[in-house]
Order: sequence, then structure tokens, then C-alpha cells
Amino acid sequence: MPVLRQLTVCSALATHVVEARSRKKGRALEYRGEVCERHRWLAAHWSGRRGRREPGGRCGTMADHPAYAQVVHRA
Repeated sequence: MPVLRQLTVCSALATHVVEARSRKKGRALEYRGEVCERHRWLAAHWSGRRGRREPGGRCGTMADHPAYAQVVHRA
């Protein structure tokens, strides 16, 4: 189950997406980050497939699939 985070308080629509895929069984997506044109520098060092997309999500939205131990540790 993905954990959603908001990295910015920017209200612009996201135009750039970075996705990293995992080879682990049952966890195809490691993370997906979405940023707007103005904040695309935030994703400059993220590894993964990059792409432009139609506006849809909010800038700074991050969905990731951390290990179970990390989720329990955060609680």
C-alpha cells in the first residue's frame, strides 16, 4: 500500500513525473513523484523514468512503497 506525502505547499498542477520501478515481487512501484515546471529541480537527483504529463495531480505529491519495517518504525 503506498504512502502519500506532500513535499511542497505549491498549489500548481504537476507537469513532470519521476517513477522508479522495483524488481521485488508484489511491489512494482518504488516511488512516484510529481512536480510542476517551477519545482522540477526537486526531482533532479531522483533516479527513475522521467516524463512530462498532462496536469492532473498537485505539485510535490510523492507516493512510495517503503518496507514494512519502515512503516512500523514511523508509527
